[in-house]
Amino acid sequence: MAGRFGPNVMASLALLVLGLCAWCVLLGGAAGLQHNGAAVASVLNASKGTAITGDLTYTTTSRHFISYEWFKAVLQAVVLLFALGVIASGQFHRFRIAICCLLAVTTVLFCDACQTFYYLRRQTDAAEKAGMIPRHIAMQVRTYWAGCIMTAAINLALIVTIGSGLSEARHHIDAHSTTVGGKPYRSDTAGIEHPVGGHSTVV
Repeated sequence: MAGRFGPNVMASLALLVLGLCAWCVLLGGAAGLQHNGAAVASVLNASKGTAITGDLTYTTTSRHFISYEWFKAVLQAVVLLFALGVIASGQFHRFRIAICCLLAVTTVLFCDACQTFYYLRRQTDAAEKAGMIPRHIAMQVRTYWAGCIMTAAINLALIVTIGSGLSEARHHIDAHSTTVGGKPYRSDTAGIEHPVGGHSTVV
């Protein structure tokens, strides 16, 4: 595999595996929030007038509270699987910009979630100390918050490794060079073939 893929792709592949691990943490936290959404929403509703920011407010209902988080988790899974499929099919050089754009979208969503659940974690920790909710509900909020942090950080690293894959695209072009008249030729994206070490010829 190391001979087929360059260092950018190998680093991206390793980060994608880590991204799937972070997504599992995210999924576990989301499942816990789904099960105890009413209790978490009650904490938010009781915190009217306090510093709650992001997509969670004191008017949050248990259904609205978790539906948006599931959307983020599903979108992240789709992006990761798409990136893995692109690498497995050997099309990294063609779709790396599209992958970076999709990762940028999910990174913004999870950076916002990090801020949102930072304040929610403070509220649930206070509610746990006051005896309003059991400890496992506060732990589930912390788990989802940790999953958001890991996902956002890994996405940022993936944007760097995938976005800096120019050498991979150049290697792909060189690998598809052809020989015409005893001289090596390669085609650019405009359909013009250039002899290596000679004058350009339009075919």
